[in-house]
Amino acid sequence: MRRIASAALTVLMAFSLMLSLSTSVNANAIAGGGYSSSYSGESVFTNLGAGASGQFSAIFFNDGTTRSDPRIYERTRKIEKLIKLAPTILSIGRLVPQKGFDQLLAAFSGLVGRFPEWRLVILGEGPMRSNLEEMCDNLGLKGQVTFSGTITITEHLLRCAKIFVLPSRYEGFPNALLEAMAAGMAVVSFDCPTGPREMIEPGTNGVLVPLGKISLLESSLAELMSDPQKRARLGDRARLVRELYSLAEISRQWMQVLDDQIEH
Repeated sequence: MRRIASAALTVLMAFSLMLSLSTSVNANAIAGGGYSSSYSGESVFTNLGAGASGQFSAIFFNDGTTRSDPRIYERTRKIEKLIKLAPTILSIGRLVPQKGFDQLLAAFSGLVGRFPEWRLVILGEGPMRSNLEEMCDNLGLKGQVTFSGTITITEHLLRCAKIFVLPSRYEGFPNALLEAMAAGMAVVSFDCPTGPREMIEPGTNGVLVPLGKISLLESSLAELMSDPQKRARLGDRARLVRELYSLAEISRQWMQVLDDQIEH
């Protein structure tokens, strides 16, 4: 039975990996999502199904060599250069109400006076873009907030930024947050259902903010913006998700699930 379980796991993981690879190239863009995820590279993470969707997913960091669309490639390079010019807060996702970028803009508007050198870059595309750009104008954020459109997310791009923010109202299993942590970024997230609390140990490898509390999101960002040592400390601990969500570790957990089922 153990041999059957092992074989079943192999087939399951292979299918999960194949499914992820087949849908990951520009997956979000193709699905009407916010950013290009044409992954290949060194790190692999697999979602055991802790999220609300209960689906498998594998994360492959892009090494930057995927150039299926020259326009996306050039846009990605421009965003990387922009992020290097000034300390940057980064957020990723489709521009829809669920992702809460309106809340992030509201929080950031309270920070620009104290931190005029900082920029906010939102990687993504979606139907709310014009509304969010209008909100930026109304809040006096023009020139300090950039919407990238569809680009390729690379580990190098993530590492160029100083802070990652997940302002979502709800999630399933937020791969963008996991990728940012794996890249060693200091992360701040609303404590939304579901996913962030499973990944973040508050004060140790990231910051959790009560859902919808924009003033607390603002103050949490301000603390990190003014404290590079804390950013580095959180980022170093966040990087440990590479081990927690490694293919080997998730495979071990699946084997345990199958063994338990066989025993019963």
